[in-house]
Amino acid sequence: MNKSPSSVNADGIFEPFHIGQVPWEESSRGTRFGMRYQHLSSFGGGTQVSVSMEVLSVSVHTDTGRVSVKLTGEAYRQSAALAYWEGVDVDGQP
Repeated sequence: MNKSPSSVNADGIFEPFHIGQVPWEESSRGTRFGMRYQHLSSFGGGTQVSVSMEVLSVSVHTDTGRVSVKLTGEAYRQSAALAYWEGVDVDGQP
């Protein structure tokens, strides 16, 4: 049986771990999308909430409408209309 690495000890108890122990995983779709991540929750025995460390850097500047993304060492800057939340009641008030 091929067992995935985890922080479980010999007694079957998941112990605290250093992030350096978690293996990196990679996923890609086509030639333009790919990501590298560590799936922390499954390594630590989590089954209800997913927690990952991803290689990604995004800055959203709401005052100017600018979005900066840094992927694999290259920076990309775009202007974006931040209209996603316009007209949405985020406080749940009618």
